[in-house]
Amino acid sequence: MKKIAATTIISLLMATGIMAQTKEQMGGIYYAYHPDEMSSMTPAPKGFDAVYVCYVGRGGSGWLPSDAIYERVNKNFQDDANLTALGKTVKNELQQVWNNAHGNGGKLSAVGESQIQGIASRMASRCSSVFSKKNHIKARSSILPVSKKSMETMTTELLKQQGSLQIDMLADQSDMDWIDYTSDEMRQLIKSTQPAYTTTPDRFIATLFNDPSKISNKRQLMTDMFDIASDMQDVNTKQEFYSLFTPQEMRDIYKATNASMSKCNGLNKYNNKDNLRCCARLWQNIKENADAAVTSGDKSATLLFSSPETIYRLVSLLQINVPGLSADGMTDQMDLVLPAAANLQMVFYSDGTNTLVKFLYNEQECTVPVASVLEPYYKWSDIKTSVDYTIAHLM
Repeated sequence: MKKIAATTIISLLMATGIMAQTKEQMGGIYYAYHPDEMSSMTPAPKGFDAVYVCYVGRGGSGWLPSDAIYERVNKNFQDDANLTALGKTVKNELQQVWNNAHGNGGKLSAVGESQIQGIASRMASRCSSVFSKKNHIKARSSILPVSKKSMETMTTELLKQQGSLQIDMLADQSDMDWIDYTSDEMRQLIKSTQPAYTTTPDRFIATLFNDPSKISNKRQLMTDMFDIASDMQDVNTKQEFYSLFTPQEMRDIYKATNASMSKCNGLNKYNNKDNLRCCARLWQNIKENADAAVTSGDKSATLLFSSPETIYRLVSLLQINVPGLSADGMTDQMDLVLPAAANLQMVFYSDGTNTLVKFLYNEQECTVPVASVLEPYYKWSDIKTSVDYTIAHLM
């Protein structure tokens, strides 16, 4: 397959108005976590020490959600007589991908493990007093394989840092009604919200197949192929499929999928706040665990692993000022808001009487729309009042 140099693609993307995003960032939620530009941290106010950490994150980089996606794509390439020369090359490349992907759909990759290990190590370093001695760590995960494996990877890394930590770890169906809840109303909204594309798949399909009419769902194949192309960064393979797409097609898919995800899970009027209702129970769990931890006086942490959608909904509920959020909440940039391994860390500080909390999103200090003279540190009582007020007025 003819490859286009990365610098050429980036230049073309910038020329067509996609700001400074790389081709990898066009993958949106498949963009691999990059922690190489961490900002410096604001010191805690005098007299306050870290006493509790609540970590809420999605799984790290991995294979596409299921083997079925790869199988669906491969079926279109079974008829060699209908394949162009490029189509035959792509078929061979896809087979190599499938050889590695088979049985791994929805699972954490080596790239993802490295991401989670790095996050755990840096978190333990920033909050060494919390992740030390025989302090208690409670870890909970959704039953999604990538979430469960990410949880296991993080706890293993934390034990490497401090072997005496007391870790209570569980991934159980009984927790799904709060850690990764989606209501019937939200399911219907997701089903009815279709990406709005401005380009057609015709050019793309014609480069691969002699008779495009034999392809029953051209748009599905094109977007599946783009997902595979985007996911290559998450599994660290040598195959490359971005050069099959024009810069305009890449931009169109990126913008359309961003908008669809934003409409359903972002902070906007389109979703009638169904997204916020879905994470109300998660917030209740976060609040209760934090209150109990602070009241006990024992330093501890809670690690929660959920789906990308749930993390996005929580960001919307808390109204965290995350890079990549749009003014209207309808066109958020998923590569900035929700890359693989996206995470929220709520770090709690106490002076023995008062409790403050600081928000780190993707390991960057963030603000929320709550008044504070100590920003980015906020009174925990003010945060609870603000979020509880929002939830109380959802009905």
